[in-house]
Parts: sequence; structure tokens; C-alpha cells
Amino acid sequence: MLEVKQPTYHPPLPSPVTFRKFEWKVWNVDLMKEYIEALEKNEAPHIGAQYALSPSGYENLSYSIADVKRYIVQLQSIVKYYRSLDKTDEKKPEE
Repeated sequence: MLEVKQPTYHPPLPSPVTFRKFEWKVWNVDLMKEYIEALEKNEAPHIGAQYALSPSGYENLSYSIADVKRYIVQLQSIVKYYRSLDKTDEKKPEE
């Protein structure tokens, strides 16, 4: 019986991540006092919602982002490995 190996389908990799611009602002006591004074005089710029992280919260966010990066790098190496196996199979002469 003749066996014919079907070509392996390699789906395209996803589009790269596109980061949108954002601004970090570190609020200290002096900046907060200036902003409150300007706000009371109706001179404060419209900022919208404010979000804050504690130092330990920022540390956790940093570790989480680093973990996402590690995960992506490991997935890329796994994909590269399996694609290299497929290329090796293609180079083997038919028996």
C-alpha cells in the first residue's frame, strides 16, 4: 500500500501587538495640591478618570506583563520547533 503524507497546514501567525499611546503621570502630594487649587478656580484641565496603583500593585503589574512576555516567547519557540520538524520531514527522500 502506498502512503502519501499530506502537507501540514501552518496557520499564519497573528498580527503583531499594536500598543496605543498612553501617558503615565506620577502624582505626589505637591502635584495633587496644585491640581486641587486649580480645580477650585475652574482652571484645571479636564482629565477624566484617574487611576492609581500602590507600589506593590505596580510591582504586580510589572511582573504580570513580564510573565505575558515570557509566555509569548515560549509559544514562539514551540511554533518554531514544530515548523522545523515539518521542514525536516520535507527534506527526507521518499523510500
